Order: sequence, then structure tokens, then C-alpha cells
Amino acid sequence: MNMLAMSSAQAGPRAVPAAPSALERRKLVAILVSLALLAGIWMMPTPAGLPVAGQRALAVTLFTVIWWVSGVMAPAYTTLLLCLGYIVLGLAPRPPSSRCGPAP
Repeated sequence: MNMLAMSSAQAGPRAVPAAPSALERRKLVAILVSLALLAGIWMMPTPAGLPVAGQRALAVTLFTVIWWVSGVMAPAYTTLLLCLGYIVLGLAPRPPSSRCGPAP
């Protein structure tokens, strides 16, 4: 008997994937709710007195808070996601110029 036939014979029946646990379902619901809130806040009309950047920052912040509270990701990764969202979407302030010498 060759090695391939022996290893498949010893493996036995294939394992059936288990149904998602309650925690996995809760994480999936949290992801869907956070995406819906992000899209809803992003697309809603901007309230008087609130700049568009503030509205978008609120949307990104609520998105990451939902992920943090529901445990979708570890808190450190959620914080990195928040910072990355601010940078990629242009919500973070730009760093000062890194020129050497006096300003013109």
C-alpha cells in the first residue's frame, strides 16, 4: 500500500463544518449594523452648524465604537482601524511641513 492511500484511509470521514456560534453571529450582526450606520450617517444631510468633515468623523467613530464594544476585533486593532479611517478619508489634520530652515 502506498503512502497516499494509507494516509487517506487513516483520515476517516471528513469533518462537517460546525454551525456558526452565537458569538460569531453577534459579530456578524455588529459588522452589518456598523456598516449600515456608517453609510446612513455618511449620506444623510449635514445638520446646520456641523461641518461635513465632522459628520464623516462621527460616522467613522461610531463604526469603530460598535466594533470595539461588540468585540469584532481586539481593541488595539479597532483603534488602528479608526486612525487609518481618519487618514484614508482625509479627516486627520495634515502634519506641518517638514522643510528645513526658516519658512518663506
